[in-house]
Amino acid sequence: MKCQNLFEAQKGKDIIIIRVNRDLDSYNIPMLKKVLETAKCKNCKILIDLTKVNFINARAIGALVHGSKIASQNQSSLKIFGVSNRVQRTFDLIGAQEILEIHKTREEALASF
Repeated sequence: MKCQNLFEAQKGKDIIIIRVNRDLDSYNIPMLKKVLETAKCKNCKILIDLTKVNFINARAIGALVHGSKIASQNQSSLKIFGVSNRVQRTFDLIGAQEILEIHKTREEALASF
């Protein structure tokens, strides 16, 4: 699935990988929420790849937190990886690392399931 080239989703048997291809700002929030909604499934592993994201705002982080809660309600897990230093600072300022599970690499995120 592609949403105006902003997101690419790969679905496997029990894993969904959502690659974000651009920065996440207020304009992109509705599309981010739509993609996270389509990732709803029971007992799934959801990975969000932020390797191409250099900027994220608080609303986008809020949408990721909401997606994580939806995943938990469906006995699924949402994990984030590939966060740049700049994006990590935004997560740190907001305190999102307390709520979201963030890993450096895809391999680390996969191993944490």
